Amino acid sequence: MVLPTVEQVKDWTKELETLHSRIAPRFARAEPRQRALSYLRGLLSPVERKTAGT
Repeated sequence: MVLPTVEQVKDWTKELETLHSRIAPRFARAEPRQRALSYLRGLLSPVERKTAGT
């Protein structure tokens, strides 16, 4: 398995922030905007199961 470089991770972070800035105006309040970003980060995380429950 090849691990990503620090630069690649920084690029991914920038791209995620760009995506979030595109969808953020759809949310009127700050809390849902932040939850949307957290949701995107969760989807992209290496965790195998992605459920809404605890």
